[in-house]
Amino acid sequence: PFSPEDEDLLLALASQTAVVIDNSKLYLSVLAKNAELAHTTAQLAARSHELNVLYEVEKELSAATDLDGSLSRILGRTVELLGAEAGSIALLTAAGDALELRTVQGPAAARLKDVRVALGQGLLGWSVARREPVIANQVDGDPRYAREFARDHGVAARSLMAAPVVDGDRVVGGIEILDKHDGEFDEDDLRLLVLVAGQVGQALSLARSRDESRDQDRLASIGRLMAGVLHDLKTPMTVISDRKSVV
Repeated sequence: PFSPEDEDLLLALASQTAVVIDNSKLYLSVLAKNAELAHTTAQLAARSHELNVLYEVEKELSAATDLDGSLSRILGRTVELLGAEAGSIALLTAAGDALELRTVQGPAAARLKDVRVALGQGLLGWSVARREPVIANQVDGDPRYAREFARDHGVAARSLMAAPVVDGDRVVGGIEILDKHDGEFDEDDLRLLVLVAGQVGQALSLARSRDESRDQDRLASIGRLMAGVLHDLKTPMTVISDRKSVV
């Protein structure tokens, strides 16, 4: 039969087992907290990077004095901050059936400036037509990639992401970034591109407001000029009318 000594030994073993279980729970809790802290730290770093990108883009936007200058500065800063090799911003033509590459950064910039792309053509055209951001890290295997366009203009991309540019409730163009230096584009990069696309839409809205204000000022100036001319003509016409009445 079991003895009292056996019972004491079993109680001692049970006590040690309880300590081990508590320590294991504490260890697992610490691991979970560390993982949560690491995740939170990564999220904070990502948000900080996003804020930095937006700040830099806004600074470039404020420094430009015209639309083309704004778009060029925004694109250049975005390509740099996302660690990419090239990019472009395209705006819809007046007919709305094509995209015109308004500003281009990268080795093929001189060949691509002002080139038109049919709406829906390539990943950029697809993004604008569908009003959806898109990311493709293996463009050769993507059926939406405009291979003939790339071949005809002597360009080739490894990876690409694009987002539509919206002004108010209208899609007015798109922005694309190509070939990340140190790997592949991820969802954080795409989210940043969508935010930058919003800044581009803001630049277009500001340019439109300036043009409308300039047109209003021009019409007001013409109105004042016409009023002055009519006023200057009023006196001699009145005199002539009076003379005819006398005669």
